[in-house]
Amino acid sequence: MTSILNILDEFRKEAESQRDLGDRFERFLQAYLQTDPYYQDLFSHVWLWMEYPKRGNSPDIGIKMPRPKNESPPLLWRGLASSCCRPLAIP
Repeated sequence: MTSILNILDEFRKEAESQRDLGDRFERFLQAYLQTDPYYQDLFSHVWLWMEYPKRGNSPDIGIKMPRPKNESPPLLWRGLASSCCRPLAIP
């Protein structure tokens, strides 16, 4: 079984820049949130910011916009949750 540390190490070896590393990590988290049995039932969709249909002309700011299926709007801003992710160094 591959650990998250192995995956991050592989991303670091293959990435051509910090931006590329961040993009790889964001796509990994997007896939994880959409396919993990726990999270796939919580979110109806997870967009990368540049894929988010209502972003307008806003530039990429590293935000993901999952839309929860089972949360009520008072707990979240208009039914959306957002997250910012970065592949930080592990000591």
